[in-house]
Amino acid sequence: MTSKQFFKYLLEPEQMNDSTVVEMEQLIKQFPYFQTGHLMYLEALSRISSKLVKEKLPKESLYIADRARLYSILNRAKASDT
Repeated sequence: MTSKQFFKYLLEPEQMNDSTVVEMEQLIKQFPYFQTGHLMYLEALSRISSKLVKEKLPKESLYIADRARLYSILNRAKASDT
């Protein structure tokens, strides 16, 4: 993933899809303390499956300091389930 792609997803998260999850996963493996990467990874997961978010949340939340942003991502995922 290039920096241009990352910023595009940051500005327009609705453009994320299945392949974005794989790219984000590779990004956070390469840069494990990149908290925005972890947030965007959860955001991409929330667009695909809330079950995956629930599975990955305990580990990913350890790397995310911005709890307000995390809360908004999680609530958006819950709203899309109902």
